[in-house]
Amino acid sequence: MKSIGTIFNESKTLLKENLHNTLIATILFNLAFNLLAYLSGGIGVVLIALPITFGFSVAFLQMVRNNQPIELAQVVAPLKAKNYWGILITYGWSALYIALWSLLFIIPGIYKALTYSLAPYIVADNPEITGKEALKKSEEMMKGHIGRLLGIWGIFVLAIYLILIVLFWLLVIDLIASTIFCWLPAVPYVLNICLAIIVSGVFLIITPFYFIVMAKFYEDVKGAYEAAK
Repeated sequence: MKSIGTIFNESKTLLKENLHNTLIATILFNLAFNLLAYLSGGIGVVLIALPITFGFSVAFLQMVRNNQPIELAQVVAPLKAKNYWGILITYGWSALYIALWSLLFIIPGIYKALTYSLAPYIVADNPEITGKEALKKSEEMMKGHIGRLLGIWGIFVLAIYLILIVLFWLLVIDLIASTIFCWLPAVPYVLNICLAIIVSGVFLIITPFYFIVMAKFYEDVKGAYEAAK
């Protein structure tokens, strides 16, 4: 069983080796997701963006398994897959159960989110499986691994929190500089563009890194689960 540090180090190496292809896939993924959300609202997110998110997860899983660049075709493949509705139902049951457990208190909701986190990968490996079966198997596989995944999520939450703090102060500096150099019309625009580039660049790295880490984690948990049988 790999430590969190090992998973992160292996993920970092894989991301570096496939950075160019991965960034292109992430840009296209974000554009598609946000455009669909803007144009069609919740319906577009559910019917199209969620399957694309599933495809994004599967594409990174294959990247981890085969140690090769991500294939863009895999990202949109779920839209025409035989188990298209099965993918949506899996996400639907997961969201419903997490929401119901969250009504009790936030901690049970987080716990359920952790236990159901492997469901998309299980569906990818077993296209014929039902949504409820995928969630049940995810719960079984996650026994003894909740702490590790909580640690992984905690690191990403902390990283995003620190990034937001830095971005806040960059925004403050931007506003101060824009005020001081207001007599130069181009300065505010240049500063805003630089800030936008920094924000976009940071999240373009974090997004694929998270998906790689989760794929690595799934492979590790799956290996331990199958070895214990």
